[in-house]
Amino acid sequence: MADLFDYQEADVPLEKRLRLSIRWLSIWHDMTDMMTSSLEVGVFIGGRPVFADFLYQRTHTWREVELSPGCFEGEDNECRILDGLWKSLTTGERMDWEDIIEPKFRIVVAPASFEEIGEGKITGKTWYDILCIIQDGGPWHGPAMGGSGPAVLLSTTRSSLKRFFHDLLEEALDPRICDEACRKILLDRHAKAREQ
Repeated sequence: MADLFDYQEADVPLEKRLRLSIRWLSIWHDMTDMMTSSLEVGVFIGGRPVFADFLYQRTHTWREVELSPGCFEGEDNECRILDGLWKSLTTGERMDWEDIIEPKFRIVVAPASFEEIGEGKITGKTWYDILCIIQDGGPWHGPAMGGSGPAVLLSTTRSSLKRFFHDLLEEALDPRICDEACRKILLDRHAKAREQ
């Protein structure tokens, strides 16, 4: 599991801060020769989920058994979340990741709006904003909310975001989670990132 903590409130103890958690459930190479992955995403304050699980209109009971409390399943073709995070870390370009099954979870990562980012100006102290939005699945889903649901905003430094990326990548490479074909693809694709 990879955890990313909010650093806006420096006086709040780490164990009580807002936290984004992502855990890979499985990564496999399917019959269409595409890498597919299943993951869980949750937002917590300390150990308590921000989004109450009972708000979601669950249709598959296996989700409740397989997923951690307060987490929702997402699917990510080609492990795009890793590509997006790395690109944002190295170029300052905004990442906008969205899973492809319900409940839809959207994560937007970008240098904080007050930061002036130019080429070669991203440092370990550059601040990033991370917006996490639930888009589907609950009673809020409708025209009044524009199809979107509750959201949280975290702010963190580039060095913390980089650690989050590496934790997520290393977990993805675990042979218990990832099949051999996908492991090779991920190792090749992220060789430069792993060197750092």
